[in-house]
Amino acid sequence: MARRRQGKKSARTVSLTESVEPVDEHRLFEGAVLEMILGLHPEHLTIPELVLRMTGAREEPDYEPLREVIRDLRGAGLVRHEQEVIEPTHAAVRAADLLSRP
Repeated sequence: MARRRQGKKSARTVSLTESVEPVDEHRLFEGAVLEMILGLHPEHLTIPELVLRMTGAREEPDYEPLREVIRDLRGAGLVRHEQEVIEPTHAAVRAADLLSRP
C-alpha cells in the first residue's frame, strides 16, 4: 500500500513498507568529533585528551574508533593530526563560522 506525500512542487509515492536507512553511527561519531574539535579551537588536544573530554573515561579506552574517525576527517581536509596534536583546518573553521551565522 502506498500513499502520496504532497509537496509544493511535486508529489512522491512512499511505500508504507519502505525501509528507512539505519543511522550511520560512524558518520554521527565523525560529526561529534569534529564539533568537539571546532568547539575547543584554538585549544588543540591529543587523542587521549580528546577521548577524556568526550567521555570522561578514567580507564584505558579503545582509541582505535577515534583514530579511524580522525583519519577520515583528515582525509576530507577537515583536521590536521601532526605530532599527536589534532586541530581543525582553516577550511573547517571557516565553514563552521559561515554555517553558524544567522
